[in-house]
Amino acid sequence: HAGETVAAAPISDIHQSISVDQVAHFVWLMTDQSVSAGQDFVDELIRQGLSLEQIYLDLFTPAARRLGKFWEDDLRTFTDVTLGLCRLHELLRDNAMTPAHRQFFLGSGAPTILLATACEDQHVFGVLMVAEFFRKDGWHVRCEPGAATDELARIVSRQNFDVIGLSIARSIAVNRISDVVQKVRKASKNKDIKILLGGALVQRDETIVQSVGANGASTEEAQAPRAAESLLADTRVGC
Repeated sequence: HAGETVAAAPISDIHQSISVDQVAHFVWLMTDQSVSAGQDFVDELIRQGLSLEQIYLDLFTPAARRLGKFWEDDLRTFTDVTLGLCRLHELLRDNAMTPAHRQFFLGSGAPTILLATACEDQHVFGVLMVAEFFRKDGWHVRCEPGAATDELARIVSRQNFDVIGLSIARSIAVNRISDVVQKVRKASKNKDIKILLGGALVQRDETIVQSVGANGASTEEAQAPRAAESLLADTRVGC
């Protein structure tokens, strides 16, 4: 396996942005150092004025993609990549948006969403992060990354959801995705359930939404709650 040496990137010159070099340094901390070293890096960014949302989108997301690329290109071992992702998941959990970050407190009337990966896709980091954006916006969230289609159907048959969000990070045949959409829609306790697609495959081809019978798509993690709210608004006005 080829190695990759990344020099420590200074973070004193950050001006409300995160550079490619800083992402590379953060990935090095995740693979070769420790969770605490990564947390120190994040804390410094926050002290310099970056928001938690910026860190999610401009540091955690590209770091996860870079780790995946390491594995695809055989630049690091499976153990290295797995350890890095585990540490990244731990940082995501430890830096989760708390109630203090939410726009309003959850109430009985708050919308509900089930978030999952389609076809048991194991690229789950994006779903975990999107869940935090929904929680920040006051949604009741259930997150089931990597769950089998039958399990998703069972969940929606027993619990009422307004929206199902499915992430598709890798190339999957359209008919397989269509089968997932149809199965969960048919099983849903809410017969007017809305299905929102996201992930890398949707970013490459938004026409897949109509092809598989979904209701909408979001190509940006932070905008997913807005897209879901738009679907529910259409329902309320009878569209």
